[in-house]
Amino acid sequence: MYLEICALVLFVIVVVLWYSGLFTKINVKVGSGPMDIDGDMIIAYKFGTGAYINVGSAFQSLYDIVPKSTPTIGFYYDHPLVSFRF
Repeated sequence: MYLEICALVLFVIVVVLWYSGLFTKINVKVGSGPMDIDGDMIIAYKFGTGAYINVGSAFQSLYDIVPKSTPTIGFYYDHPLVSFRF
């Protein structure tokens, strides 16, 4: 009985990992401009430094080069050595 339970738990773990995409091959490509990744995803990025209030211009430059119906997401990394002053 113990062996069957362990096998079932292992099976469930493998199925969850497979379903979450752990075993999916990831192709990394480097190029200029927006990149079409096998028709599934378009990746365009913009690096910049400065205040968060100015990030809108970076997004606008990306909106100008990707198709209008493309969903977008942004990542902003705060500078950990700069403290916020009230």
